[in-house]
Amino acid sequence: MDTLHDMEFVQEWIRNELQATGYDDLSFVGGIKKNIQTNDFATFVRKCLQIEINWYESCKSGEESFKLLRNYISDLGVVVMMSGIVGNNTHRILDTNEFRAFALVDKKAPLIFINSNDSFNGKLFSLLHEFAHICLGENSLFNDRYGSIDKVSATEKICNALAAEILVPEHIFLEKWKKQIREKDEEATIRELAKYFKCGYTVLARRAYDQKFIDFQSYQNFARKAVQQYLEKKQTGTGGGDYYNTVASRVDRRFFDLLLGSVSEGRTLYTDAFRLTNTNRTTFSNMAEKMRGVG
Repeated sequence: MDTLHDMEFVQEWIRNELQATGYDDLSFVGGIKKNIQTNDFATFVRKCLQIEINWYESCKSGEESFKLLRNYISDLGVVVMMSGIVGNNTHRILDTNEFRAFALVDKKAPLIFINSNDSFNGKLFSLLHEFAHICLGENSLFNDRYGSIDKVSATEKICNALAAEILVPEHIFLEKWKKQIREKDEEATIRELAKYFKCGYTVLARRAYDQKFIDFQSYQNFARKAVQQYLEKKQTGTGGGDYYNTVASRVDRRFFDLLLGSVSEGRTLYTDAFRLTNTNRTTFSNMAEKMRGVG
């Protein structure tokens, strides 16, 4: 897969750059064993990211939640890249049915790649799922909407459970569900809780199914509805947007700062910088301006 090879190239450059400048290994990479309990894993992740259990209350939407956690994970030392195309070829679209995200484990330069053709709720779940893989020290190619009940490996179950617990802490979910269900039906309750937790219907429906609040058929219906709503929204969306903002969103800010410093100090050629970021001289220069403007 070309995108995988591109990200391996990025990871190798970052690893070499960090080694040359004396960076230590990241202790959280591979720092978790598979026999850990979900609550303990979630506590570990919250401590790493320095977030509270109700961190989502400060966000207005799944999009804002994704951007917040992406920045926190990047600040921790994980390179988070994102795109919906192969390289800069707009005719080669990355299909979410083939993969949603992947993780490449490395002690100095762990990397997460997110397929930007997914919904923000999907990207949010994938981001946490892949971060869990990095904590476990295992590479991953993720292509599940948290919808599979059977045929899921033990590692995938661990990563799914971690992502769900960060997004929708179980004890808070139970408290909110019991309060809402007194006044609303199942669908209205899930819609209301999605607004509170700033995440997608599928995660909440799975929480409800695991607690036996809804049956499997209802869970599947909620999951399908979430996908359908996203596809309809995508079809009716205005699309477009600022080209350089889109390009800048694909690249991890910490990686780009490291790259700019290396170029300015003569360790990396501009031609290599263009290849690492899938840009040309004009795009690279404009992207640098955009990235400097991001708080």
